Amino acid sequence: MNMQKWLKAGIAGLVALLAVQGNGAPPAGAYHGVAYRSTMFGDESLGVVCGTFSLNTTERERITAKVVLRERTLSFKAEGWEDAESGPYVRMESRGGEILELRFLADLGMIGTLSGGSLGDEEMVVAATHHAFADRADAAAQAKLARMQGYYTIALASWNVLPRGDAKEAQQGSGYLTMTVGAGGKVKIAGVLADGTKVSQASVLTTIGVPFFRPLYRRRGEIGALLNINPDTRVVEPGLVRDVYWDKPGSGPDGFQAQFIAVGGYFSKGAPLPQPTYWLRAVSNDILFHLPGGGSVLPQPAWPLFESVTSTGTRLEVQKGVEPVLSDDATHYIYTSTNSSLATLRYSPLTGIFKGSFNQYYDYDSGGKLIHKVVKTPFAGVMLQTRPEWLKSVGLGHYLVPETNPAFRSLRIKHSFWIELVDYYAPL
Repeated sequence: MNMQKWLKAGIAGLVALLAVQGNGAPPAGAYHGVAYRSTMFGDESLGVVCGTFSLNTTERERITAKVVLRERTLSFKAEGWEDAESGPYVRMESRGGEILELRFLADLGMIGTLSGGSLGDEEMVVAATHHAFADRADAAAQAKLARMQGYYTIALASWNVLPRGDAKEAQQGSGYLTMTVGAGGKVKIAGVLADGTKVSQASVLTTIGVPFFRPLYRRRGEIGALLNINPDTRVVEPGLVRDVYWDKPGSGPDGFQAQFIAVGGYFSKGAPLPQPTYWLRAVSNDILFHLPGGGSVLPQPAWPLFESVTSTGTRLEVQKGVEPVLSDDATHYIYTSTNSSLATLRYSPLTGIFKGSFNQYYDYDSGGKLIHKVVKTPFAGVMLQTRPEWLKSVGLGHYLVPETNPAFRSLRIKHSFWIELVDYYAPL
């Protein structure tokens, strides 16, 4: 059974791997990987990346290891590997009483468990592979690295979201990451999640993917994944661990759990856009606008729906909008079919990031007077020059709608929804 099969099998697959016979002490150097656990996602048990794992072993077999989890970072050290029946083995204990047990399984890398101390009854699995890309003398690894080096744009596309409370906080838009794979397999990641939270991380390229994990919301939440790059196509798509797991516990009525899929690929900075015309499309939403005197109203159906976007070289420009106008009898507003949301769009050909805004409108009666409320709605996303064949969007992102319910206003929730750029026109 190999590492790929283990990751697909989850924690249960560890039992089979621990029966594999290892031989010889691990080669000196660095090893990188992930911590992995089972969590309940509704009624389903889901295996998720819950941290990063790194280890270094010297020629004298001195061992240091680190596990970065949501609430804390754990450090371990040992003076050598034991020669167990199944191969090299080590048991290390942190100052907090957490126990890390590892076996070296030759070409499979490090496999083990993390338990005890602050983890209570929970047991996690850790897995790591030798950092071959850091070895400039390894010709095969350097050839593979050369195919994957460069700049990538990645969309975190919503798959399944479960709100935790009455606020129904369910982030349905697409966050995005930019990722640079450099010399020695060093990786820099930066981006924005679908609720507007910024993330960044220094990581490494491994043979099982790029470990991505960040504690969020003052270490009460987290996001974790293994970002898989196909070395032949430079496409980022679901790999050994299919889902990006995003958890926001919340403080009562807010919070959510979410499964996302990382999709995208290599991005050539400054490259001209291949199509003369694109279309901007935002999905509708039913977020209520709560009125000052009580009551609420739904938004007018005037968000961008296949608004024409012209490309010239590396520039994108959305068609000029026509403002809603008050009817002759002053009883309602008239919304044209030509960018009545007054959408704007900015695009950076050096980063692949696009940003903009559009108007959401809420029309309601107040004391016999027609009120026309305008709420500016920001959006952001990334262009995906390289992407899986099944993905039709050429750009994916999210737009944000603030929560105005007085009962939840102090939580400052921003609901997100899907927005995309496409190269086809298919209005309803």
